[in-house]
Amino acid sequence: MTVKKADSNDDVKLKREVGLFGGISFIVGTMIGSGIFASPSGALEASGSVALDLVVWGLCGILCLMGALCYAELGTLITKSGGEYQYIKSAFGPVAAYLFSWTTVVVLKPSASAAISLTFADYALKIFLDDTCGVELLNTKRAIAICVIWLIGFIHIFSVSLSNRIQSVCTVAKILAIIFIVILGLVEICRGNTATLSSGFEGSQTNVFHLSLAFYQGLFSYDGWNQLNFLTEELKNPQRNLPLAIILGIPLVMVCYLLMNVAYFGVLTKDQVLHESALAIVLGNQMLPRYIVWIIPLSVCFSTLGSTNGEMFACGRIAYATAREGHLPRIFSFCHINFQTPVLGVVLTVFVSTLYVLAGDFNELLEYFSFSAWLFYLITVLALIYLRWKMPDEHREFKVPLVIPILFCICAVYLIIAPLVADFSFKYLIAVAFILCGMVYYVPFVHFGVRFQCLHPVFRKVQYAFNIAVSAYHEDNDPEVDQKGEDKVALENGAGEKEA
Repeated sequence: MTVKKADSNDDVKLKREVGLFGGISFIVGTMIGSGIFASPSGALEASGSVALDLVVWGLCGILCLMGALCYAELGTLITKSGGEYQYIKSAFGPVAAYLFSWTTVVVLKPSASAAISLTFADYALKIFLDDTCGVELLNTKRAIAICVIWLIGFIHIFSVSLSNRIQSVCTVAKILAIIFIVILGLVEICRGNTATLSSGFEGSQTNVFHLSLAFYQGLFSYDGWNQLNFLTEELKNPQRNLPLAIILGIPLVMVCYLLMNVAYFGVLTKDQVLHESALAIVLGNQMLPRYIVWIIPLSVCFSTLGSTNGEMFACGRIAYATAREGHLPRIFSFCHINFQTPVLGVVLTVFVSTLYVLAGDFNELLEYFSFSAWLFYLITVLALIYLRWKMPDEHREFKVPLVIPILFCICAVYLIIAPLVADFSFKYLIAVAFILCGMVYYVPFVHFGVRFQCLHPVFRKVQYAFNIAVSAYHEDNDPEVDQKGEDKVALENGAGEKEA
Protein backbone atom coordinates (compact mmCIF):
# COMPACT_ATOMS: atom_id res chain seq x y z
CA MET A 1 0.00 0.00 0.00
CA THR A 2 1.31 3.44 -0.85
CA VAL A 3 1.76 5.32 2.37
CA LYS A 4 1.66 9.05 2.72
CA LYS A 5 4.46 10.08 5.03
CA ALA A 6 4.94 13.26 6.92
CA ASP A 7 8.05 15.34 6.46
CA SER A 8 10.90 13.92 8.49
CA ASN A 9 11.31 17.19 10.34
CA ASP A 10 7.67 17.31 11.34
CA ASP A 11 6.61 13.74 12.12
CA VAL A 12 2.95 12.96 12.59
CA LYS A 13 2.58 11.71 16.14
CA LEU A 14 0.24 12.01 19.11
CA LYS A 15 0.61 15.40 20.76
CA ARG A 16 1.41 15.72 24.46
CA GLU A 17 -1.47 17.97 25.54
CA VAL A 18 -2.64 16.39 28.80
CA GLY A 19 -1.07 17.85 31.96
CA LEU A 20 -1.35 16.79 35.59
CA PHE A 21 -4.81 18.29 36.16
CA GLY A 22 -5.98 16.84 32.86
CA GLY A 23 -4.63 13.44 33.90
CA ILE A 24 -6.46 13.60 37.22
CA SER A 25 -9.60 14.66 35.34
CA PHE A 26 -9.38 11.68 33.00
CA ILE A 27 -9.09 9.31 35.96
CA VAL A 28 -11.71 10.93 38.19
CA GLY A 29 -13.99 11.91 35.30
CA THR A 30 -14.07 8.39 33.89
CA MET A 31 -14.39 6.57 37.23
CA ILE A 32 -17.26 8.66 38.57
CA GLY A 33 -20.08 7.80 36.19
CA SER A 34 -23.76 7.23 36.75
CA GLY A 35 -23.46 4.32 39.23
CA ILE A 36 -22.93 6.29 42.41
CA PHE A 37 -25.71 8.75 41.52
CA ALA A 38 -28.24 6.25 40.21
CA SER A 39 -28.13 2.81 41.80
CA PRO A 40 -25.22 1.95 44.11
CA SER A 41 -27.54 -0.54 45.79
CA GLY A 42 -25.97 -3.63 44.22
CA ALA A 43 -23.12 -3.69 46.72
CA LEU A 44 -25.57 -3.29 49.63
CA GLU A 45 -27.81 -6.08 48.35
CA ALA A 46 -24.86 -8.48 47.95
CA SER A 47 -23.14 -7.54 51.22
CA GLY A 48 -26.33 -7.62 53.31
CA SER A 49 -25.57 -4.84 55.79
CA VAL A 50 -24.88 -1.11 55.81
CA ALA A 51 -21.52 -1.35 57.59
CA LEU A 52 -20.22 -4.17 55.38
CA ASP A 53 -21.38 -2.24 52.33
CA LEU A 54 -19.20 0.71 53.37
CA VAL A 55 -16.30 -1.66 54.03
CA VAL A 56 -16.71 -3.12 50.53
CA TRP A 57 -16.68 0.33 48.93
CA GLY A 58 -13.51 1.21 50.85
CA LEU A 59 -11.75 -2.06 49.99
CA CYS A 60 -12.68 -1.66 46.32
CA GLY A 61 -10.97 1.73 46.34
CA ILE A 62 -7.85 0.34 47.99
CA LEU A 63 -7.71 -2.55 45.49
CA CYS A 64 -8.03 -0.16 42.55
CA LEU A 65 -5.33 2.09 44.00
CA MET A 66 -3.01 -0.91 44.36
CA GLY A 67 -3.66 -1.91 40.75
CA ALA A 68 -3.19 1.63 39.50
CA LEU A 69 0.17 1.95 41.31
CA CYS A 70 1.30 -1.24 39.54
CA TYR A 71 0.14 0.26 36.25
CA ALA A 72 2.06 3.45 37.06
CA GLU A 73 5.30 1.46 37.26
CA LEU A 74 4.52 -0.27 33.97
CA GLY A 75 3.51 3.02 32.33
CA THR A 76 6.78 4.73 33.24
CA LEU A 77 8.78 1.69 32.09
CA ILE A 78 6.91 1.12 28.80
CA THR A 79 5.97 4.57 27.58
CA LYS A 80 3.84 3.66 24.57
CA SER A 81 0.11 4.37 24.57
CA GLY A 82 -2.18 1.36 24.76
CA GLY A 83 -2.16 0.42 28.44
CA GLU A 84 -2.49 -3.29 29.15
CA TYR A 85 -1.97 -4.16 25.49
CA GLN A 86 1.62 -2.90 25.56
CA TYR A 87 2.46 -4.41 28.96
CA ILE A 88 1.03 -7.86 28.18
CA LYS A 89 2.74 -7.88 24.79
CA SER A 90 6.12 -7.00 26.29
CA ALA A 91 5.92 -9.73 28.94
CA PHE A 92 3.89 -12.58 27.44
CA GLY A 93 3.94 -12.00 23.71
CA PRO A 94 1.55 -10.82 21.00
CA VAL A 95 -1.26 -13.40 21.26
CA ALA A 96 -2.32 -12.56 24.82
CA ALA A 97 -2.02 -8.83 24.08
CA TYR A 98 -4.13 -9.19 20.95
CA LEU A 99 -6.88 -11.07 22.80
CA PHE A 100 -6.99 -8.26 25.36
CA SER A 101 -7.33 -5.68 22.60
CA TRP A 102 -9.96 -7.73 20.76
CA THR A 103 -12.10 -8.08 23.89
CA THR A 104 -11.70 -4.45 24.91
CA VAL A 105 -12.24 -2.82 21.51
CA VAL A 106 -15.15 -5.05 20.46
CA VAL A 107 -17.00 -5.54 23.78
CA LEU A 108 -15.81 -3.89 27.00
CA LYS A 109 -15.20 -0.25 26.07
CA PRO A 110 -17.87 0.27 23.37
CA SER A 111 -20.61 -1.44 25.39
CA ALA A 112 -19.66 0.61 28.45
CA SER A 113 -19.75 3.80 26.35
CA ALA A 114 -23.16 2.85 24.99
CA ALA A 115 -24.56 2.04 28.44
CA ILE A 116 -23.30 5.31 29.95
CA SER A 117 -24.54 7.40 27.01
CA LEU A 118 -28.00 5.81 27.39
CA THR A 119 -27.93 6.80 31.06
CA PHE A 120 -27.05 10.35 29.97
CA ALA A 121 -30.08 10.35 27.69
CA ASP A 122 -32.33 9.04 30.47
CA TYR A 123 -31.29 11.74 32.93
CA ALA A 124 -31.31 14.47 30.29
CA LEU A 125 -35.00 13.70 29.76
CA LYS A 126 -35.60 13.70 33.54
CA ILE A 127 -34.60 17.38 33.61
CA PHE A 128 -37.62 18.22 31.44
CA LEU A 129 -40.05 15.35 32.05
CA ASP A 130 -41.61 14.14 35.25
CA ASP A 131 -41.21 10.43 36.04
CA THR A 132 -44.96 10.19 36.49
CA CYS A 133 -45.70 11.00 32.84
CA GLY A 134 -45.42 7.29 32.02
CA VAL A 135 -43.80 7.77 28.60
CA GLU A 136 -40.91 5.39 27.85
CA LEU A 137 -39.39 7.37 24.92
CA LEU A 138 -36.97 4.53 24.15
CA ASN A 139 -36.22 5.70 20.61
CA THR A 140 -35.66 9.24 21.84
CA LYS A 141 -33.16 7.99 24.41
CA ARG A 142 -31.33 6.00 21.75
CA ALA A 143 -31.22 9.03 19.45
CA ILE A 144 -29.78 11.22 22.23
CA ALA A 145 -27.23 8.55 23.15
CA ILE A 146 -26.07 8.22 19.54
CA CYS A 147 -25.79 12.00 19.22
CA VAL A 148 -23.60 12.09 22.34
CA ILE A 149 -21.36 9.29 21.02
CA TRP A 150 -20.95 10.94 17.63
CA LEU A 151 -20.34 14.40 19.13
CA ILE A 152 -17.64 13.04 21.42
CA GLY A 153 -16.14 11.15 18.47
CA PHE A 154 -15.90 14.33 16.39
CA ILE A 155 -14.27 16.15 19.30
CA HIS A 156 -11.72 13.34 19.73
CA ILE A 157 -10.82 13.62 16.05
CA PHE A 158 -10.46 17.39 15.94
CA SER A 159 -8.80 18.22 19.26
CA VAL A 160 -7.25 16.36 22.18
CA SER A 161 -7.03 19.62 24.12
CA LEU A 162 -10.78 20.20 23.72
CA SER A 163 -11.47 16.64 24.94
CA ASN A 164 -9.20 17.39 27.88
CA ARG A 165 -11.08 20.62 28.69
CA ILE A 166 -14.46 18.89 28.47
CA GLN A 167 -13.20 16.19 30.83
CA SER A 168 -11.94 18.81 33.28
CA VAL A 169 -15.25 20.72 33.25
CA CYS A 170 -17.26 17.52 33.74
CA THR A 171 -14.97 16.44 36.58
CA VAL A 172 -15.31 19.75 38.42
CA ALA A 173 -19.09 19.69 37.91
CA LYS A 174 -19.52 16.16 39.27
CA ILE A 175 -17.25 16.84 42.27
CA LEU A 176 -19.33 19.92 43.11
CA ALA A 177 -22.50 17.82 42.77
CA ILE A 178 -21.09 15.18 45.12
CA ILE A 179 -20.13 17.85 47.67
CA PHE A 180 -23.68 19.23 47.46
CA ILE A 181 -25.30 15.82 48.00
CA VAL A 182 -22.89 14.95 50.82
CA ILE A 183 -23.72 18.21 52.60
CA LEU A 184 -27.44 17.38 52.35
CA GLY A 185 -26.80 13.95 53.85
CA LEU A 186 -24.57 15.24 56.66
CA VAL A 187 -27.15 17.87 57.56
CA GLU A 188 -29.74 15.12 57.97
CA ILE A 189 -27.33 13.01 60.05
CA CYS A 190 -26.61 15.99 62.31
CA ARG A 191 -30.37 16.27 62.83
CA GLY A 192 -30.26 12.79 64.31
CA ASN A 193 -31.36 10.68 61.35
CA THR A 194 -28.94 7.80 62.03
CA ALA A 195 -31.32 4.85 62.11
CA THR A 196 -30.00 3.33 58.89
CA LEU A 197 -26.33 3.82 59.79
CA SER A 198 -26.84 2.45 63.30
CA SER A 199 -27.95 -0.91 61.92
CA GLY A 200 -24.23 -1.66 61.47
CA PHE A 201 -23.30 -5.20 60.41
CA GLU A 202 -26.80 -6.58 60.95
CA GLY A 203 -27.61 -9.09 58.19
CA SER A 204 -24.07 -9.25 56.79
CA GLN A 205 -23.25 -11.78 54.08
CA THR A 206 -20.92 -14.45 55.50
CA ASN A 207 -20.35 -16.56 52.38
CA VAL A 208 -17.02 -15.36 50.95
CA PHE A 209 -17.92 -16.52 47.43
CA HIS A 210 -21.23 -14.65 47.38
CA LEU A 211 -19.49 -11.60 48.85
CA SER A 212 -17.48 -11.36 45.62
CA LEU A 213 -20.69 -10.20 43.92
CA ALA A 214 -20.70 -7.18 46.24
CA PHE A 215 -17.13 -6.39 45.24
CA TYR A 216 -18.03 -6.62 41.56
CA GLN A 217 -20.86 -4.13 42.10
CA GLY A 218 -18.50 -1.70 43.80
CA LEU A 219 -15.66 -2.24 41.34
CA PHE A 220 -17.99 -1.50 38.42
CA SER A 221 -18.32 2.04 39.77
CA TYR A 222 -14.53 2.25 40.15
CA ASP A 223 -13.98 1.22 36.52
CA GLY A 224 -11.57 3.62 34.82
CA TRP A 225 -8.75 3.50 37.41
CA ASN A 226 -6.39 2.39 34.63
CA GLN A 227 -7.57 5.10 32.25
CA LEU A 228 -4.45 7.24 32.08
CA ASN A 229 -2.20 4.40 30.88
CA PHE A 230 -4.04 4.32 27.56
CA LEU A 231 -2.82 7.81 26.66
CA THR A 232 0.76 7.80 27.94
CA GLU A 233 2.08 9.34 24.70
CA GLU A 234 -0.34 12.27 25.07
CA LEU A 235 0.58 12.95 28.70
CA LYS A 236 3.06 15.71 29.47
CA ASN A 237 6.03 14.45 31.47
CA PRO A 238 4.49 10.98 31.99
CA GLN A 239 7.33 9.87 34.27
CA ARG A 240 6.08 12.37 36.86
CA ASN A 241 2.45 13.02 36.01
CA LEU A 242 1.28 9.42 35.53
CA PRO A 243 1.99 8.18 39.08
CA LEU A 244 1.12 11.56 40.62
CA ALA A 245 -2.28 11.71 38.90
CA ILE A 246 -3.04 8.17 40.11
CA ILE A 247 -1.95 8.91 43.69
CA LEU A 248 -4.13 12.04 43.80
CA GLY A 249 -7.09 10.92 41.68
CA ILE A 250 -8.09 7.49 42.99
CA PRO A 251 -8.14 8.36 46.72
CA LEU A 252 -10.30 11.37 45.79
CA VAL A 253 -12.80 9.04 44.10
CA MET A 254 -12.72 6.64 47.06
CA VAL A 255 -13.52 9.46 49.53
CA CYS A 256 -16.33 10.71 47.27
CA TYR A 257 -17.90 7.25 47.04
CA LEU A 258 -17.74 6.62 50.78
CA LEU A 259 -19.23 10.02 51.61
CA MET A 260 -21.97 9.59 49.01
CA ASN A 261 -22.99 6.26 50.54
CA VAL A 262 -22.99 7.78 54.02
CA ALA A 263 -25.17 10.62 52.69
CA TYR A 264 -27.66 8.14 51.22
CA PHE A 265 -27.84 6.20 54.50
CA GLY A 266 -28.33 9.48 56.37
CA VAL A 267 -31.39 10.49 54.34
CA LEU A 268 -32.89 7.23 53.03
CA THR A 269 -33.89 3.99 54.65
CA LYS A 270 -32.14 0.73 53.83
CA ASP A 271 -35.22 -0.42 51.94
CA GLN A 272 -35.18 2.73 49.81
CA VAL A 273 -31.50 2.29 48.97
CA LEU A 274 -32.16 -1.30 47.94
CA HIS A 275 -35.18 -0.70 45.74
CA GLU A 276 -35.00 2.84 44.31
CA SER A 277 -33.42 3.11 40.86
CA ALA A 278 -32.31 6.77 41.09
CA LEU A 279 -31.06 7.41 44.62
CA ALA A 280 -29.69 10.89 44.03
CA ILE A 281 -33.02 12.09 42.66
CA VAL A 282 -34.94 10.42 45.53
CA LEU A 283 -32.60 12.16 48.00
CA GLY A 284 -33.11 15.47 46.19
CA ASN A 285 -36.89 15.08 46.23
CA GLN A 286 -36.82 14.59 50.00
CA MET A 287 -34.37 17.37 50.81
CA LEU A 288 -34.75 20.07 48.15
CA PRO A 289 -37.55 22.40 47.03
CA ARG A 290 -39.20 21.04 43.90
CA TYR A 291 -38.10 23.96 41.72
CA ILE A 292 -34.38 23.10 42.07
CA VAL A 293 -34.54 19.29 42.02
CA TRP A 294 -33.45 19.45 38.35
CA ILE A 295 -29.91 20.09 39.62
CA ILE A 296 -29.55 16.38 40.44
CA PRO A 297 -30.28 14.95 36.96
CA LEU A 298 -28.16 17.73 35.45
CA SER A 299 -25.27 16.61 37.68
CA VAL A 300 -25.72 13.03 36.49
CA CYS A 301 -25.60 14.27 32.89
CA PHE A 302 -22.23 15.94 33.53
CA SER A 303 -21.03 12.78 35.23
CA THR A 304 -22.08 10.43 32.44
CA LEU A 305 -20.76 12.78 29.75
CA GLY A 306 -17.33 12.73 31.36
CA SER A 307 -17.37 8.94 31.68
CA THR A 308 -18.41 8.45 28.06
CA ASN A 309 -15.69 10.85 26.95
CA GLY A 310 -13.06 8.92 28.93
CA GLU A 311 -14.19 5.45 27.83
CA MET A 312 -14.27 6.38 24.15
CA PHE A 313 -10.93 8.19 24.36
CA ALA A 314 -9.29 5.06 25.80
CA CYS A 315 -10.92 2.71 23.28
CA GLY A 316 -9.70 4.74 20.32
CA ARG A 317 -6.14 4.66 21.68
CA ILE A 318 -6.23 0.88 22.20
CA ALA A 319 -7.31 0.35 18.58
CA TYR A 320 -4.58 2.77 17.47
CA ALA A 321 -1.86 1.04 19.51
CA THR A 322 -2.96 -2.42 18.36
CA ALA A 323 -2.88 -1.43 14.70
CA ARG A 324 0.50 0.25 15.09
CA GLU A 325 1.94 -3.07 16.27
CA GLY A 326 0.39 -4.88 13.28
CA HIS A 327 -2.45 -6.66 15.09
CA LEU A 328 -5.16 -4.70 13.27
CA PRO A 329 -5.01 -3.25 9.74
CA ARG A 330 -2.18 -0.71 9.80
CA ILE A 331 -4.41 2.06 8.52
CA PHE A 332 -6.09 2.24 11.94
CA SER A 333 -2.76 3.48 13.34
CA PHE A 334 -2.55 6.45 10.99
CA CYS A 335 -2.95 9.92 12.51
CA HIS A 336 -4.51 13.04 11.04
CA ILE A 337 -1.75 15.20 9.58
CA ASN A 338 -3.06 18.45 11.09
CA PHE A 339 -4.92 17.37 14.22
CA GLN A 340 -2.48 14.52 15.05
CA THR A 341 -5.23 12.26 16.38
CA PRO A 342 -5.91 8.56 15.58
CA VAL A 343 -8.90 9.22 13.33
CA LEU A 344 -9.85 5.69 12.30
CA GLY A 345 -9.38 4.35 15.84
CA VAL A 346 -11.95 6.90 16.97
CA VAL A 347 -14.25 6.11 14.02
CA LEU A 348 -14.13 2.39 14.90
CA THR A 349 -15.05 3.19 18.52
CA VAL A 350 -17.98 5.39 17.44
CA PHE A 351 -19.26 2.75 15.01
CA VAL A 352 -19.18 -0.17 17.47
CA SER A 353 -20.65 1.93 20.33
CA THR A 354 -23.50 3.01 18.06
CA LEU A 355 -24.26 -0.63 17.24
CA TYR A 356 -24.59 -1.41 20.96
CA VAL A 357 -27.01 1.50 21.45
CA LEU A 358 -29.15 0.25 18.57
CA ALA A 359 -28.99 -3.35 19.81
CA GLY A 360 -30.96 -2.57 22.97
CA ASP A 361 -30.51 -4.41 26.25
CA PHE A 362 -26.91 -5.60 26.67
CA ASN A 363 -26.54 -5.33 30.46
CA GLU A 364 -26.31 -9.11 30.73
CA LEU A 365 -23.45 -9.04 28.23
CA LEU A 366 -21.56 -6.57 30.42
CA GLU A 367 -22.20 -8.74 33.48
CA TYR A 368 -20.71 -11.89 31.98
CA PHE A 369 -17.73 -10.11 30.45
CA SER A 370 -16.84 -8.25 33.67
CA PHE A 371 -14.83 -11.19 34.98
CA SER A 372 -12.72 -11.10 31.78
CA ALA A 373 -11.64 -7.56 32.65
CA TRP A 374 -10.23 -8.81 35.93
CA LEU A 375 -8.56 -11.70 34.13
CA PHE A 376 -6.65 -9.18 32.02
CA TYR A 377 -5.88 -7.02 35.08
CA LEU A 378 -4.37 -10.13 36.68
CA ILE A 379 -2.29 -10.92 33.59
CA THR A 380 -1.06 -7.30 33.42
CA VAL A 381 0.13 -7.19 37.04
CA LEU A 382 1.73 -10.63 36.59
CA ALA A 383 3.58 -8.97 33.69
CA LEU A 384 5.00 -6.44 36.16
CA ILE A 385 6.27 -9.25 38.41
CA TYR A 386 7.70 -11.10 35.40
CA LEU A 387 9.48 -8.00 34.09
CA ARG A 388 11.00 -7.43 37.53
CA TRP A 389 12.59 -10.87 37.16
CA LYS A 390 13.38 -10.60 33.46
CA MET A 391 14.86 -7.09 33.60
CA PRO A 392 16.05 -6.52 37.18
CA ASP A 393 18.59 -3.83 36.24
CA GLU A 394 16.26 -1.76 34.06
CA HIS A 395 15.81 1.78 35.36
CA ARG A 396 12.33 2.37 36.76
CA GLU A 397 11.28 5.95 37.34
CA PHE A 398 8.51 4.75 39.67
CA LYS A 399 8.61 1.44 41.53
CA VAL A 400 6.06 -0.09 43.88
CA PRO A 401 6.92 -2.50 46.72
CA LEU A 402 6.62 -6.08 45.48
CA VAL A 403 3.99 -6.88 48.11
CA ILE A 404 1.48 -4.61 46.32
CA PRO A 405 1.37 -6.55 43.00
CA ILE A 406 1.36 -9.85 44.91
CA LEU A 407 -1.65 -8.79 47.02
CA PHE A 408 -3.40 -7.45 43.93
CA CYS A 409 -2.92 -10.76 42.10
CA ILE A 410 -4.34 -12.71 45.05
CA CYS A 411 -7.42 -10.45 45.10
CA ALA A 412 -7.81 -10.71 41.31
CA VAL A 413 -7.72 -14.52 41.44
CA TYR A 414 -10.45 -14.39 44.10
CA LEU A 415 -12.58 -12.06 41.95
CA ILE A 416 -12.21 -14.33 38.92
CA ILE A 417 -12.97 -17.62 40.67
CA ALA A 418 -15.48 -16.64 43.38
CA PRO A 419 -18.37 -15.55 41.08
CA LEU A 420 -18.06 -18.79 39.15
CA VAL A 421 -18.43 -20.73 42.39
CA ALA A 422 -21.20 -18.52 43.81
CA ASP A 423 -23.39 -18.23 40.72
CA PHE A 424 -22.05 -20.29 37.82
CA SER A 425 -23.56 -19.85 34.39
CA PHE A 426 -22.59 -21.29 31.02
CA LYS A 427 -22.69 -17.72 29.73
CA TYR A 428 -19.27 -17.25 31.35
CA LEU A 429 -18.01 -20.01 29.05
CA ILE A 430 -19.65 -18.26 26.12
CA ALA A 431 -17.73 -15.11 27.05
CA VAL A 432 -14.47 -17.09 27.09
CA ALA A 433 -15.34 -18.63 23.72
CA PHE A 434 -15.96 -15.17 22.28
CA ILE A 435 -12.56 -13.98 23.50
CA LEU A 436 -10.89 -16.94 21.77
CA CYS A 437 -12.84 -16.19 18.58
CA GLY A 438 -10.45 -13.29 18.10
CA MET A 439 -7.94 -15.85 16.84
CA VAL A 440 -10.05 -16.18 13.67
CA TYR A 441 -8.52 -12.85 12.59
CA TYR A 442 -5.13 -13.23 14.28
CA VAL A 443 -4.02 -16.56 12.80
CA PRO A 444 -4.40 -15.79 9.07
CA PHE A 445 -3.87 -12.03 9.00
CA VAL A 446 -1.29 -11.49 11.75
CA HIS A 447 0.58 -14.76 12.26
CA PHE A 448 0.67 -15.84 8.60
CA GLY A 449 0.52 -12.31 7.18
CA VAL A 450 -2.26 -12.90 4.64
CA ARG A 451 -2.98 -9.73 2.66
CA PHE A 452 -5.70 -8.84 0.14
CA GLN A 453 -4.01 -6.78 -2.54
CA CYS A 454 -7.38 -5.71 -3.89
CA LEU A 455 -7.98 -3.66 -0.72
CA HIS A 456 -4.90 -1.46 -1.17
CA PRO A 457 -6.66 1.05 -3.46
CA VAL A 458 -9.50 1.26 -0.94
CA PHE A 459 -7.06 1.92 1.93
CA ARG A 460 -5.31 4.55 -0.18
CA LYS A 461 -8.58 6.37 -0.86
CA VAL A 462 -9.51 6.22 2.84
CA GLN A 463 -6.10 7.62 3.71
CA TYR A 464 -6.48 10.62 1.41
CA ALA A 465 -10.15 11.12 2.36
CA PHE A 466 -9.30 11.41 6.08
CA ASN A 467 -5.94 13.17 5.47
CA ILE A 468 -4.05 10.67 7.60
CA ALA A 469 -0.44 9.45 7.60
CA VAL A 470 1.84 6.99 9.37
CA SER A 471 2.49 8.11 12.95
CA ALA A 472 5.86 8.11 14.66
CA TYR A 473 6.71 7.09 18.22
CA HIS A 474 7.67 9.71 20.77
CA GLU A 475 11.34 9.86 21.65
CA ASP A 476 12.18 11.64 24.89
CA ASN A 477 15.37 13.67 24.90
CA ASP A 478 15.78 13.42 28.65
CA PRO A 479 18.76 11.07 29.17
CA GLU A 480 17.18 9.75 32.37
CA VAL A 481 14.04 8.79 30.51
CA ASP A 482 15.37 7.90 27.06
CA GLN A 483 17.42 4.85 27.90
CA LYS A 484 17.96 3.01 24.66
CA GLY A 485 19.89 0.01 25.82
CA GLU A 486 19.31 -3.34 24.21
CA ASP A 487 16.96 -4.45 27.00
CA LYS A 488 14.79 -1.35 26.58
CA VAL A 489 14.53 -1.80 22.84
CA ALA A 490 13.70 -5.47 23.23
CA LEU A 491 11.07 -4.67 25.85
CA GLU A 492 9.16 -1.99 23.94
CA ASN A 493 9.34 -3.74 20.58
CA GLY A 494 8.32 -7.15 21.92
CA ALA A 495 11.50 -9.14 21.47
CA GLY A 496 11.12 -12.33 19.53
CA GLU A 497 7.77 -11.36 18.00
CA LYS A 498 7.26 -12.23 14.37
CA GLU A 499 6.67 -9.08 12.33
CA ALA A 500 3.12 -9.09 11.05
